[in-house]
Parts: sequence; C-alpha cells; structure tokens
Amino acid sequence: LLGRVLRQACFEVHFAVDADEIIAAMASELQPDLVVVSNNLLPMAKIEHARRAANASKTRFVVVSATASTRIMLDAKFPHSATISENAPHDHLLFLANDLLRDGGRQGRQSPRYLFDTICSFRTEGEFSPEYGLTYNMSQTGIYVRTLDPPPKNATLWLELRPPGTTATVHLRGTLVWVATPGACSRATPPGFGLQIDAHASPARDLKLYRDAYSMLAQVPNQIALSWRP
Repeated sequence: LLGRVLRQACFEVHFAVDADEIIAAMASELQPDLVVVSNNLLPMAKIEHARRAANASKTRFVVVSATASTRIMLDAKFPHSATISENAPHDHLLFLANDLLRDGGRQGRQSPRYLFDTICSFRTEGEFSPEYGLTYNMSQTGIYVRTLDPPPKNATLWLELRPPGTTATVHLRGTLVWVATPGACSRATPPGFGLQIDAHASPARDLKLYRDAYSMLAQVPNQIALSWRP
C-alpha cells in the first residue's frame, strides 16, 4: 500500500524482502534516495550499520513502526532519518519524504513548515463567493492549501481559517507563489497552492493570532502533525 502511495506521487518504487536486500540495493547502481522500511525489518538503531555496509551515508530512511506515537519522530542521533506510525495518514508519509529529501533547502526557508490539516476558504482579491480547500502545512510566512482547482500563480488571494489551538477565524491576504495542478508529477506535493502571506495587507489582529498559533505549534518537540490523532 505504501509503495502504491509513493508510486502515485511519482516516485520510482522498488521492493526488498529483508535487510540484506535493502543493503544490496543501496550499494548497487540503483542507489535509492529514500528507503521506507518496517521497524521489524530494519530498526532505526541498525540504519547506520546498513549505510556503512552499503557505503551510502546519505540515504534517507523512513522507519514505519506500529509502536510509534502520533507524532513523526525526529532524533538528532539518527540523521537523515525519521520514524512514523504505521497508522499515520498517507499524506504525512509524503510530507516526511519530501522534507527528508529536501533537507538542504530548509535553511533557505524563513521558518520551518509543520503539517496542519483544517478546512479553509479562499477567494481572489475582491471576490465575494469563496472556494474551499484543506490546509496541508503552514509556516510563519505561508500556507500550503490542498485543492483540485488552484487559482493561477501570482494571484492575490484572501484566505480564512482557524489556526491550531484556537477557535478564532483569521483573515489573511497574500500572493500565490506555488501551484501544483492535478496530474502534475510533483512527487510528494499534493495538488494545491502555496500562499505567501502579505504581512502589510493582512489585518494586524488576525496576523498576530496566526503567528501566535504557529509559535505554539513550533514549541512542541518533534511535532510535525499536530492536528492528526488516531
């Protein structure tokens, strides 16, 4: 099932039946960028051994565990690796795969992204009737919204949502800087759009509520998927 999810996200998927086969694939011309493996097959503590055996020190690993908490667990002792619950939604696996594969780009962002799922409404500037989408991740300066019908890139957008940990609805304004259309091969990015928040155009009260909620989200250790509960 996880292989199908990754293949639908445009990953080239190969399968292995045991740890030895994983190591052999890592050492071969295949050289996978990412390995998604059951904790029963290759626990986190043995990943460094697998990397040394295959001479593949930068291969990324996602360890799927039945005993993992609701959080996606990141541990500085295990670089380029993370643990995720086997019951986590599939889009959380894709988000994690994307984050691990692009870790070199994190330093270029103004703030980290965190998964947050909630209904939101959006409309182009001045429009009366909104469209609806589902937020995917948020940062201090932007939001990614899942929708099958994203507005055009560079559009000015008004967006409303309830940030994490609050019942207040906030109104934010910004510019579309990223658009992923259905059917486009964007690997771990679902169809939708990325909104860069305009701090000057957004109401000051609403912007503060949003940023305060983001700051609370960022303070939870290893917390990437705050909104999800099994």
